[in-house]
Amino acid sequence: MSTTTNIRREISRLAASERQARTPLGRELDHYCAVQETPDLVDAVEQAERYAEDTGDRRMLLRVRRMLIAAGYYRPMSPEEIERTQVTSGSVWAFRLGGVAYQ
Repeated sequence: MSTTTNIRREISRLAASERQARTPLGRELDHYCAVQETPDLVDAVEQAERYAEDTGDRRMLLRVRRMLIAAGYYRPMSPEEIERTQVTSGSVWAFRLGGVAYQ
């Protein structure tokens, strides 16, 4: 089984838990799934992350990112990796959380 399949399965499991708990993130996932003809929880989580970024909802963004880290979607970058990585624009990492850069 591929890593991508495992990550998708874990994201789906964690998202289902959020939906069942009826958290604000869970309600956002419910909303996204309701408007899609073929709801996919991984897509819903990615959409929730974009929504939280766009609206400035830091609490939801933190919750989504922690879920994605736990699932293996994002991974920590070592200082050496950050130093060796070159980008033409933007940042080397996707975001920093607790002083750790994630990609």
